[in-house]
Amino acid sequence: MKDDRAFRALWFVALPVTILLLQTRFIDDLDMFTQVKLGLIELAERCIISTDLFTFTHHNQPFSPTGWLAQILFALSHRLAKWPGVQLLHVLLFALGITLSAQAALLKLSRAKISPRPFVVIASCVVALLVVYTNSGARPQSFAVFGFGLNLALLESALPFPLKAAALLTSTVIWQNAHLSASIWIFTLGILFLCRVIFRSDRTTESPTHLLLLAA
Repeated sequence: MKDDRAFRALWFVALPVTILLLQTRFIDDLDMFTQVKLGLIELAERCIISTDLFTFTHHNQPFSPTGWLAQILFALSHRLAKWPGVQLLHVLLFALGITLSAQAALLKLSRAKISPRPFVVIASCVVALLVVYTNSGARPQSFAVFGFGLNLALLESALPFPLKAAALLTSTVIWQNAHLSASIWIFTLGILFLCRVIFRSDRTTESPTHLLLLAA
């Protein structure tokens, strides 16, 4: 990799800017308070809650403990630093998800010998954040954003295939236990495979078109 200015701009400028912008969002989703409370109960009782504790008409009735890992991690951050700790964990996950997605794009572009200017990288991350800003409040979905970005970055990494496959499987299992949306990743793999088939004869245009279709 001859020119790593784009990568430096991503990690040393775009990531901090994304973190700062996300700090302007408050915790205003009522579901977040329920998730943290469930996590605190799980930590206190050292078990995963699998019955309804809060609904009068369904009290103690069984339900699927989806998102238990996110509940526990948010509860641990609440224990350490109260609600600012919960906000910080969410912000880091969300910002890293966007940054890792951009990292995957840069890795693919670099293989096509395309090196975007640092300003373009920073502006792209800011635009991506502005698009999702209204849905970027503290919620368990931040684990899904992080999982998606991490998997994209792993997929485009130079890791040996066995190690890459193991890392992707581990990441997806963790993602599914933190937020029940890992099926999105399976759908994404389908799109990437389709793009690879469609553009297999034109490697130069494969990278940007890949990403445009994925974004769509």
